[in-house]
Amino acid sequence: MLDLPAAIYGVEKILVHYPDICIQTLEIVPPNPKARMVLNSIPDTEIPQELFQLFETTERCSFRWIDPSKKIFCGDFYYGGFTLLSPLEITRQFHEFREFVKEIVKNGLDQEEAGYAALVRDWPYWLPIFFFDNGDFFCIDMRGKSFPVVFLEHDVMDGGPNLHGLRIASDLGKLIDLWSQVYFVECDWSLIVEDSGINPQRFFERKAN
Repeated sequence: MLDLPAAIYGVEKILVHYPDICIQTLEIVPPNPKARMVLNSIPDTEIPQELFQLFETTERCSFRWIDPSKKIFCGDFYYGGFTLLSPLEITRQFHEFREFVKEIVKNGLDQEEAGYAALVRDWPYWLPIFFFDNGDFFCIDMRGKSFPVVFLEHDVMDGGPNLHGLRIASDLGKLIDLWSQVYFVECDWSLIVEDSGINPQRFFERKAN
């Protein structure tokens, strides 16, 4: 079972030892027995078993922290957190992705631009799971056999793709394992992500410098 609440509480226990760090949000909603039914209702999708397991521990949760001093983990890593979308929110957001792509294809909006081409290529197959306040997402790419987790850049059409499509982890379980090791930091992902995904060593090496 993927126990995201346990991972969050584990990170919180570490961060509270730093007086300068403020835990801004920690909200964990109990699991909803209808989660599997909601996820299975998403049309034309294959849902990984790990996602069902994740929602056996919580229906939705939010966790955010910040270091106003920008000194504890260095200036590149001074805040973190996310919102795990509920199954219903995942369903709605995924529908919005697909409808937006349909409109682009229908109207022929700048499809020759690299950012729009990436959006049309990816959004119909990426299931949004983790939401960030700036509008970005971590998504499950349903085209990959292992269901890798990838970075969705919400403004990819504005001169992108930049980091859009970056592979964050090989699967959902690996994401929670590796991301929790770096305290669910939110950052320029190119600083800590390698070809295989998040590398915690890069976080701590950069912190030491």
